[in-house]
Amino acid sequence: MESFRRKFPKDQKLVLLTEDLYSNDGKLLAQNKHYIPGAFFRTSLIRYRSGYTNQLDE
Repeated sequence: MESFRRKFPKDQKLVLLTEDLYSNDGKLLAQNKHYIPGAFFRTSLIRYRSGYTNQLDE
């Protein structure tokens, strides 16, 4: 099943951004999804060792 409205190149990485609209009682009313080519972003990943955040809190 194809759920996208348009075709994306198979070799292109996409970033999914969602916009969620909730009611006052927390129910999801609406959601927009935007698939943006990763080439438009400059990203980096910093991996911390396990338990690192716990040490920061002490």
